[in-house]
Amino acid sequence: DSLAATIEVRQRQSAALAGFYASQTTLITALALVTCGLLVIASLGTKAVTSDLRAARAHADEVNRQLEHHAHELETAHEALSARTSELATANTNLERSNKDLSDFAHVASHDLQAPLRGIAGFAQLLKADYQDRLDQRGREWIDQIVSGTQRMETLINDLLAYSRVETRGRTPRPTNFDNVFNDAVGLLRAPIEECGATVTCGDLPTVTADRAQMVQLLQNLISNAVKYRGDETPEVRVSGSRNGSSWVFAVRD
Repeated sequence: DSLAATIEVRQRQSAALAGFYASQTTLITALALVTCGLLVIASLGTKAVTSDLRAARAHADEVNRQLEHHAHELETAHEALSARTSELATANTNLERSNKDLSDFAHVASHDLQAPLRGIAGFAQLLKADYQDRLDQRGREWIDQIVSGTQRMETLINDLLAYSRVETRGRTPRPTNFDNVFNDAVGLLRAPIEECGATVTCGDLPTVTADRAQMVQLLQNLISNAVKYRGDETPEVRVSGSRNGSSWVFAVRD
């Protein structure tokens, strides 16, 4: 009986030990499976991270290429701007030299033109003073027209001289009586007007703020065109001014 009991105990121990080994084997198998899974996950994660890094590096390379391209464009634009600035500086220097030459020429031309005009006016006045008793009324009027014409011409030369100075761009606008402007313009055109028998009249003209010299030149050019480019009929030129709100509208009709 004692032997049988011992055998039974041994059998029970063997069974328990076998169960223990079986459970350990199952645990080791499970751990191995978990380890394999973790290795697979780690491998997949490494591949994903590597792919992201490659994409980021490619994007960075593209950004760098674009920046280099823009930098090259900016450098090219800067060089073009520098070249243009140099050209403008050279042109400005040439313009200043040309303006100075023009101003010098205007002074010389003004002096050379005014000298004979003064001579003509002086001799006309001497002719009138010395031969007044020998001249009829028409002759005295012609001498007066010569003196008046030379004075207007001298004024016109002075105005052109002032206008030729680039730094002034003409005179400062001032109140200008257009009746006087009309009379000066017609006086300068007396010879061609009388030659073709033209009639040049004006209405009531206002006083406006303007450069008088420029207005005389403008009106002289318009009347001259009307007299010069005429048809078969005798020219009739009419200068008028009409109010238009806060402005004046001038018209030269022929």
